This record gives sequence, C-alpha cells and structure tokens, in this order.
Amino acid sequence: MSQPASSADPVVDAVVIGGGIAGLSAAYALTLAGLSPLVVEERGTPGGLIAGVNLDNLSFDIGAESFAASATRVSDLCEELGLPVIAPSGGSWVYSHDAGATPIPHGMLGIPASLDDPAVTGTLTPAELTRAREDLTMGPDAGAECEDLASFVSARLGEAVLAKIVGPVAGGIHSADPARLAVDTVCRGLRQALAEIGSVTAAVARLRGAAPGAPAVSAPRGGMFQLPRALASAITEQGGHIATHVRALSLTRAPDEQWMVDLARTASARNPADPPVTTGAAVRVRTPRVVLALPVAAGLALLQSVDGIDVHGWQPTPGGPIGHVSLVVRAPELDDGPRGSGMLVRAPSAAEIAAGCVRAKALTHYSYKWGWMREDHPDVHVLRVSYGRTGEDPVELTPERARADAQALLGVELPPTAIEHALVVRWDGALPPLGPDHWERVRSLTADVAARCPGLLVAGSWIAGSGIASVVPHALDGGRELAASGPASRGPALDVVTEAQR
Repeated sequence: MSQPASSADPVVDAVVIGGGIAGLSAAYALTLAGLSPLVVEERGTPGGLIAGVNLDNLSFDIGAESFAASATRVSDLCEELGLPVIAPSGGSWVYSHDAGATPIPHGMLGIPASLDDPAVTGTLTPAELTRAREDLTMGPDAGAECEDLASFVSARLGEAVLAKIVGPVAGGIHSADPARLAVDTVCRGLRQALAEIGSVTAAVARLRGAAPGAPAVSAPRGGMFQLPRALASAITEQGGHIATHVRALSLTRAPDEQWMVDLARTASARNPADPPVTTGAAVRVRTPRVVLALPVAAGLALLQSVDGIDVHGWQPTPGGPIGHVSLVVRAPELDDGPRGSGMLVRAPSAAEIAAGCVRAKALTHYSYKWGWMREDHPDVHVLRVSYGRTGEDPVELTPERARADAQALLGVELPPTAIEHALVVRWDGALPPLGPDHWERVRSLTADVAARCPGLLVAGSWIAGSGIASVVPHALDGGRELAASGPASRGPALDVVTEAQR
C-alpha cells in the first residue's frame, strides 16, 4: 500500500510509467537533455505493441510493423539510432465473401483518390458507382459536419463504398467499426481539404497524390521491433534505467510540488495476454518529472488520484478481441506474392459466418512485403493472419484455422505439411476505438495538465493520436519540454530499480 511521503524517499530525475514506444521516446528525449530517467514497465520486455519474435532463426514483427512514410520525425529517429529505413513491396487487396479479392484503390483508408481507379470500378455496381460520383458535384457542405468515418464516407460516397472498400480497410487497420473512428484522427486534414476543394476524392488526391507514388508506410530493416530495442539501448547507454516487471501503483503530488510514485514488482499472469499481477510491496520514488505513457484505461486509473484532474466518468470503449497467427510456410506458389503485401477482409454477415466463411480480418504476406526477409530467408514465407474486430465475438485462434483462411484469401493451396511453424499471439483490448467524444475529453485533459500539473506529461496514442507517426513526435517533444521543468538530481535510480524488483 501507499506510504506517507518521507524526506528519505529516493529522488530521481524523472519516472516514465510505461515502456511502450511513447514512454521510450520520451525517456530518450530526457537522456538527450542530460537526465537519467527511470522507465518502469510492468511486463517483461519494453516495446508495448511493437514487438518481435524469433522462430527457428527467423525474426519478425508480431505487433505493429510499420509507420507512415510521411512521418519524417520517425525516419529521422531511426537514422539517429543507426536503423536503415526501407519501403514495402507489393500492393494491397480487399477480400469480400461474395466477390473475392480486389485491389485496394489508391487513397486514404480505402477512400479513393479517383473514382476511375480500376479497383473502384471493378468493385462497385454501375448504380453504386453513379452514387459515388455524386461526390464530384454535391459541394463541400454535404457530410462536412460528420465527425465519424462511417457517416462521413456514406454521406459523400454512399453506403456501398463504405461497406465494400472503406469498412474492410479501416476496420482491418484500426480494429474498429468506422462509426467509432474520428475522421480528423484517422484521415488528418481530409475534412479541411474537402472544405477547400468541394470533393472528397479530390481532397484525397491532394493529400495523397492523384496516382500511386511512394509507398505510404516504412519500417526499419529487420522489423519495426528494432526501434524500441534501439531506443532502450540508447536510454541505458546514456544513463537512464529501464526496470521491467515493475508497476506504478499510484501517482500523487507532494506538498513540495514533487511527484510521488509508488512502485511494486509484478509477475506474468497465467494467460500471457492478461495484465501482470502485483507481487511485491510498494517502494516510493519522488521526482520533479513524470511521463504517464500507459494505455487509456490504466492511464486514467492513475490520473484519478491527481489533484486538479477530473477523469471520473470517463469510460473508454474496450478494444476488441484482437489476435493473430503467424505461419512460417514453405510454398513456392507464394514466391510471386499472389496478393501482394496482403489483404483486408470485409466483416462477414451472420449468414456468412453460419456458412463457415473466412473469419480473418486481414492477412499480411510479411516476407513478401518486406524485401529484407526475402533476401535473408528466400526459401520460406511468413504469413500473419489477423483476427478480431471491436464488437465481434471472439474467434478461436488455431494454426489450422489460420492455414485454411490463408489458403482461401491467397487462392493458393497450402496443405498442412507446408506449415513449418505457427505462433498464436493475442492483443485483446489493446486498440480501443477512439471516437470524437474521446478527443473532446482529451483536449480538456491536456489543458488541465498544462495549467495545473507542472512536471507531468501524458503520452501515448490515446492522447497524441493513433499510429507511431503521431505517438513518437508527441513524446519526443514532450520529453524535451519536460526536461526543462525542474532540476537534475542524478539520484539513485539503480537502487530504486533493485528495491522495486525484489
């Protein structure tokens, strides 16, 4: 339990609560300013949703695998850390249970930059295409007030574009119903461009280019998981400390304006997808700076005890039952990438589910998408078959289900003997949908923290916006500003780590 404040409590330069990409980026910025932050991560490995695995000398991502190519801050960070950045290979497809596989049109989250794109004309019926073309003449006001992606796309382009193209793409990428996604978060600048141009397809063409150009995403060679590993190494090399299996139990403000953080040891839960369990007594740390870089529910739980912050009644929608099965396959039929880098799957109807349709929401042909893996391991293929949408009943994840779904999606026979390794990974609840109401509350919280909580930075996708391209710059800038908010102590961080990990 929490102990009273004491002048004997160890004091450290900064405590970073959460060792995901936001926490690591902020901690790295603090070390560049000459501080020695203490990063606490309740799981056994830092990195959060950016994670990798090694199977039979094959190392690959089992979490987020790329960032927006336009994110120059992320590219610059990778270069600074000695990580070469590469572009993916192959286009992407959409799979519908009634129409099969069709390429994804060039655009933003499936919203096309041109309605003459063969991926659009080959997917929509003549009547559906006629409805979509109304976007070109209806002016800028139609749909301008729509804050969620589903109503925005329906108003501009019609229900068919939403159901057949945008829904599978947005749902696969964000693991959420488009009705729960804020347009201004997932398609930044789109509504503003619509107001200026008067057509959403023309607005997309302005933002993404009228025709496909450079790929929309990038990643470090060797896998996205190389970035958190490189950050962790840089933090420790520059005097910071990373304590794994350590959890923050409480966050409060001391009378002397310093922050008090109670830390305790954790152990992995029986189910690896569940949060770790607390196993040790609390150790209190005092610091002039705190970075709160936890997922939304855990972050709000700690903020409840902070004076001047009101987060009571804020109930974020839980994320879906997300998971995937990674398959290591020997199948020469996959050498030419029959579905490019992969595909997203339209959500099935109840009747389609009853008929035994594909239940995957996406498939990534990882080894085709990332040329470094083809170069290093030319004889095998890595497929990632993903499952779980918010509001959808959980699907039992098994290698056999993933193999059968991959076979149907790729249109290539994959007998059980072709599967050399399979790994089931669950990220249940990890990606809660963040709608317009959430971002209204974030704006209020951010203002309260700035006005009433000096020395506190709240970071992560639920504050900065979804995607590595949003999270990393926000955390880097916030860490740099936080470094100037108080004195450096170069306190006994290693002693704190040792005590908390006992």
